[in-house]
Amino acid sequence: MKHRYVWMLGILLPVAALFGWGVGKVSRQAPSTHLTAAATQALAADGMTPVHKPAPTFHLINAQGHSVSLTQYRGKVVILTFWDPVCWLDCPVDAQEVVDMDRILGSKLATRVQIVAVDSNPQFHSTQDIQTFEKEHGLTSVSNFTYLTASSLRPLTRVWHAYYEYVHVPRYGMVQHSDVFWIINPQGQAVWLSNPSGHTKYIGGTAQLLATYVAQLLHQSLPTSAPAPAGLGNGVWWPIGLPYALVESPARQWMVAPYHGYRMVAQAATGTTAWRTVTPTAMTQRGGIEVAPVGTDSAWALLGGYGYQVDPVLRTTSDDGLHWHAPLIEPGPLPPWAQHPLAAISPTQAWLVSDHCLWHTQTQGLQWTSVSHQVPWLTRTSLCVSPGGRVWLAGDIRGTAQGALLWSYTSGEHGWHRITVPIPASWEHQPVLVMAPTWHSASVGGVAVVREDRNQEWLVWDTTTNGGKSWQRGSPALAVQGNPSATTSMQGSVAYALSASGSVEEWAGGRQPWRRVTSHVPTGHPVALAVNPQGKMVLMVQTHTGLAIATEGSGGGWATHPLP
Repeated sequence: MKHRYVWMLGILLPVAALFGWGVGKVSRQAPSTHLTAAATQALAADGMTPVHKPAPTFHLINAQGHSVSLTQYRGKVVILTFWDPVCWLDCPVDAQEVVDMDRILGSKLATRVQIVAVDSNPQFHSTQDIQTFEKEHGLTSVSNFTYLTASSLRPLTRVWHAYYEYVHVPRYGMVQHSDVFWIINPQGQAVWLSNPSGHTKYIGGTAQLLATYVAQLLHQSLPTSAPAPAGLGNGVWWPIGLPYALVESPARQWMVAPYHGYRMVAQAATGTTAWRTVTPTAMTQRGGIEVAPVGTDSAWALLGGYGYQVDPVLRTTSDDGLHWHAPLIEPGPLPPWAQHPLAAISPTQAWLVSDHCLWHTQTQGLQWTSVSHQVPWLTRTSLCVSPGGRVWLAGDIRGTAQGALLWSYTSGEHGWHRITVPIPASWEHQPVLVMAPTWHSASVGGVAVVREDRNQEWLVWDTTTNGGKSWQRGSPALAVQGNPSATTSMQGSVAYALSASGSVEEWAGGRQPWRRVTSHVPTGHPVALAVNPQGKMVLMVQTHTGLAIATEGSGGGWATHPLP
């Protein structure tokens, strides 16, 4: 866990002056080369303090146990940082930044740069620990990166002291340490000191900032074009939520989307185009995010486990995402192996599935109670709660001659009830995905069932008018595109879906066919669909310049707005 270097500089500056380092004041100095807009934002957040003193040398060992000295990198620019190999917050973010920095520099300049990370955890500093971190975060293929440690604490402690690295082992939670990048020139002089913010909104900006300062020290210009940022490491245990999602609540619309390999959450008032980023902080967001809005300004968020942080973490907000709160200290109150999905009906009540148990909280996550055991184990699980308080569970299942299966549970009942939903005869004995029902009232609801056939997904929509006691075959099969969990929606008793032909279609019940309600969708690749309470459609579209939100206009056209 990082500690912002701003407060540490209050200690470092007078100490450094005493030892003759002559560190300048905390500053936001830009190099002679041009900073991109993202790098400028990162500069304002991270800072870049001039140092201009010899970098203390040291001898440690790398992940293979070989001796490494800082002096062996003379002639190269060195990016020196300190990472905890079992950190699940900022260190993985910083790891991605240096990988992206390499890509921005290009292969020619990157050969003149060495990235050096020093272990900053007094309890986890074996070569196996740093090897695991390297593998999880995609660093084994970065040829100019080395992660250093020592077999005993004394050599590491000397390096920490030499670079004024704050390290503290708390009673609970991760090791606390200062989060910094030292930039050392080819002559072995520490020239710049940066304090990365670690906030996801600066992802990519810090990489550009570092690359710009490195290029300055090498007296080179950055390449005019650079490859796209690398994918993240493979430390995700169970991804949570959908990569793309639009979720409507009575007065707000929420979205989840990828952002530089992480997950971003944004929110806007229903019917407006003023989206703002409200991603919960203090996690890497690499394991995914699921958002469950309730009421007008409240929401729950479940952030997936990643790497050493196996358990998901819960966040709640009561002010439209401006502030997110953790009911308990890291890693949160959730039971071990908690997994997607999360269902909530109020700012205080929510349910989740964990290790074959259904857990319930009525205290905004402060306390959880196991209310049911032997929960059916399904992949692509989805969960919902109907207005009558009944919990519904769905997921991947094999169809039978009687249909596909849903499960339901309510307090006071013994076990889970299996309920059959009808499917086309050709889907019998085939794998299908059943989604958790969507409810118009305590008695009226709909459920989508999806079948993949020859790389084409088909959807049928079934309905109930008795609270789910029985379900009737509803719509004809419709060829759909995208992830059906994100590209289908229900408003009132009308179902909507994004068809494979590129239009939005609706089904109003009964024996009616699907009806095309838009002749086209905005330019780009639609990835999520929602229909707001006013009946207006909202699409998330992947364009060549990034993600955009398209809203249906009064005349049937689309107005497209870039995301923040």
